[in-house]
Amino acid sequence: MGWTRLQTVSDGERDTADDPINRPRIMRETAMYEFCLPFVAGRRVVDVGCGTGFGTALLAKQAGSVIGVDPHPIAVETARAGYQADNLFFRQMDGTSLDFDDASIDVVVSMGVIEHIKRYSAHFTEAARILAPSGLFILGALNARLSLGDDAYHYKEFDHEELKELMDRHFIDVEVYGVRGVTPAAIADWEQRIARAKRYWRVDFLRLRRFYFFKCFYRPLFNYLQRRGRKKRHTGNTSGITSIRSSDFSINKEDLPTAWNFICIGKKP
Repeated sequence: MGWTRLQTVSDGERDTADDPINRPRIMRETAMYEFCLPFVAGRRVVDVGCGTGFGTALLAKQAGSVIGVDPHPIAVETARAGYQADNLFFRQMDGTSLDFDDASIDVVVSMGVIEHIKRYSAHFTEAARILAPSGLFILGALNARLSLGDDAYHYKEFDHEELKELMDRHFIDVEVYGVRGVTPAAIADWEQRIARAKRYWRVDFLRLRRFYFFKCFYRPLFNYLQRRGRKKRHTGNTSGITSIRSSDFSINKEDLPTAWNFICIGKKP
């Protein structure tokens, strides 16, 4: 799933791409997908966790062919209805069991999927299996060091060192990049979201929400808080966030511990 899963499915984790409240997150993901474009040009690409397909469609502008896969049928149906191109396809599929032949894909893109997979090592193994020699695995993920651990749909979050270690087990020439906002509008939105989440979760002073066992019980509360937060933001002034563009975010190797997200790139031997 894209790390913010832009889906038209009714739970707290999945949002619609046309909602202006979601624009900062959409633009951050857009920046991450745009970063991938030079690596996918003319190549056979699989986008794992495609959600409603906006990122997959962006990749299709440069790739030879792109198949977006997602385990949720509603997401796949929405993607098929929303995006069409001769080189663009969507299939229902799980990220730990990819229905592709060995060494049949040039690039596997996985944006914000790893946090949602309990058997995350299997995702790396499957990506490596379907990649052709010298094929690329491009992984996007949250920075666990900055996360509040409040997402009820995340099994585990990772810092850059953990991601590098996981990537090194399966790929060579691994590089890690950090993603962060660089304009006042993007930074202000990020800080406001963090402050709002801290207010919501101050009752959980033991931080039990970081343990998946407890997350299963508080998912209804998480969904309620997400809906309540969106409704409240809709009543306020949204002019600042609707002006945010993908260019408001930078992606580089500087100061990785403070990055908001990571992009890791590894090559199959």
